[in-house]
Amino acid sequence: KFAPKHAILASNTSNISITDIASATQRPDKVIGYHFFNPAILMKLVEVIKGKKTSDEAIQIGYDIAKKIKKVPVIVKKDSPGFIYNRVNEPTLLLLSKVLEAGHPSPEEFDAAFKPLMAMAPFELVDYVGIDVAAHGLEYFAQVLSKEYKPSDAMMSYLKSGNLGKKTGRGFYDWSKGRPTIDLGKATKEYDINQLIALQVNEATKLLEEGVVDDPKEIDLAMSNGGGSPFGPFALAQGIGYHELVYKLNELHKKFPLNIFKPTKTLKEGKIKL
Repeated sequence: KFAPKHAILASNTSNISITDIASATQRPDKVIGYHFFNPAILMKLVEVIKGKKTSDEAIQIGYDIAKKIKKVPVIVKKDSPGFIYNRVNEPTLLLLSKVLEAGHPSPEEFDAAFKPLMAMAPFELVDYVGIDVAAHGLEYFAQVLSKEYKPSDAMMSYLKSGNLGKKTGRGFYDWSKGRPTIDLGKATKEYDINQLIALQVNEATKLLEEGVVDDPKEIDLAMSNGGGSPFGPFALAQGIGYHELVYKLNELHKKFPLNIFKPTKTLKEGKIKL
């Protein structure tokens, strides 16, 4: 209503459908997703998302601007929940929700197994971002992608108690005296890093199968520039081996028989090359 007719409207939403946003305008061809990552001053990734009616010209302009401001743009060719980065990571959040529901291992025991391998272990990271943010993300995915994403009652109990993580002083950990110390001696042997990588790779293959992205290199580019890992899931898969990743997914599927944890046809074929 107020912007000139030639103006492109860009949304920084991390999940909401660009097609739905565009439908509320009189210029759906000029509406794009333009998803920066926190902290935007440090993170290089910008997901440039195409809605159903977005023009190629609008996407190209968004891509070029991101390049000019020294970012790493990745084009998301099909509007899909979570786009690339959040979609690939969502099954890990679902696993954490299910681990809470199972009652073992504890968040600290789980995190202790991963802390030596990452700056922030999985439950610690959810605490840092906000348990409410994680739960609402799962609720959204449950509405638009699969009902299996519904957050467990065990996770929702933290919302009911108001213990949402760092911002409230307590969540899975006590943050009242600063960043919590995770006792590595408590590390569980139930879960390992290859299971988390398998979840990422498996979900990434779904993006290829669904036409959200058509090049695995683009997924790796997004994943390595949107977070803390120097490697994308497909680069890691080449080093680990697809047979091992299928085995790890089957381990998780045995514990939690969800379709989301089932290996895809593409993963089982293991033919993706970078």
